Amino acid sequence: MENINMVDVAEQNYAKELNKATCYVNEIKSMADTGVKEDLLSAYEKKCDVNKTLEASGNLVKDAMLEAEKSFEEVKGWSLAHKEDFVPIHALRSRLQDELCELEPVRCGNGQLKDF
Repeated sequence: MENINMVDVAEQNYAKELNKATCYVNEIKSMADTGVKEDLLSAYEKKCDVNKTLEASGNLVKDAMLEAEKSFEEVKGWSLAHKEDFVPIHALRSRLQDELCELEPVRCGNGQLKDF
């Protein structure tokens, strides 16, 4: 019987999700370039989905590491090493928020979207 390392499997899945997230971020940027409110709202929703999916995949890696009895420091190290993976998504979120707030400042407060 083959010995399957669940941490390796989870990391491979994370790498796939990161690759998809990178593609989606580029797609979302082009949607946002239209300046049309509906496109911006759609882009914001899609960005949220991409972020959630990548976070969930990262959590699966950390869970697999803990199941494999990796130390807290190893799990924390993995998490810190992959923190930069989220920078493009967070930058896109800020850009979309700014553009949506310009279109409807009434729905914005403290730099956060409210009920778009």
